[in-house]
Formats: sequence, C-alpha cells, structure tokens
Amino acid sequence: MLMMLPQAGGRIVNYALLGAMMAVFAFGIFCGLRFIEHEKNGLRWLRRFFAIQIPILSSPIITYYLSVGAGVNVSFIGLKLNMFFRFGSEMGLFVHQDRPWGLGVNVIALVLYIWTSRLLKKMEFSQEAPVVSPVP
Repeated sequence: MLMMLPQAGGRIVNYALLGAMMAVFAFGIFCGLRFIEHEKNGLRWLRRFFAIQIPILSSPIITYYLSVGAGVNVSFIGLKLNMFFRFGSEMGLFVHQDRPWGLGVNVIALVLYIWTSRLLKKMEFSQEAPVVSPVP
C-alpha cells in the first residue's frame, strides 16, 4: 500500500481511498489477533472480515471488490460470466468510473464466512448444554 502513495498524484480523494484500503487490511490483522487472544470473540470478528470480502459490485456509480490472501471470484459483469482465481491480496474501489453493471461473489470468503458461522453456533450450543452430573 505504501508503494501506491506516489501514484496518488497529490489528490486528497486518492489519499483517502488509500487510507481506507490500509484500514481494511489493518482490520484484518486486528481480527486475527482477536482470534488468537479469545477464540469465540475472534471468530465473530473474523466472520465480519470475511463478510466484507464476499460481494463483488460493479456499476458506473461504485465498483468494489476485496480479496485478502486468496480469492475465487465468480461474477456476472457486463453480460459476461467471469471466473477468476487470485492468490494474494487485492482491493478495488472505484467511484464514478466507466464500469459495467454486475454482481459477483468471492467464493473463498463465502465458504470461510459459513465455516466460521458454524463454528460459532457449535461453540454456543456446547456452552448452553446443561451439565449433567452422574447420580452417586
């Protein structure tokens, strides 16, 4: 991200978008640290981080995609079905650009979101189950 600062061209909007991108990646680090410190609470934070990576939106008004670590993107943009695998992190946020209309999903983020949701439910269920002591 720091390598992109010279490309901002001195425009405040570009610096703001770069700052937002850095904040998103810092949020990912925060979520991982929360998971290490407190598993259940950390899973909630990780689930939020995976959720913001799921949608792929494209329009002339705003275009957004986010993939941290890896992504398998399946999208229908501009009358074309697109499938793309990515290893590494990538984020795109475009405002008022000449982009086609479309929607898509980051499949890896969706799978991780579902997985963390199930882990949370399993943790909550196991904590809610009454402890039955054997009768002496």
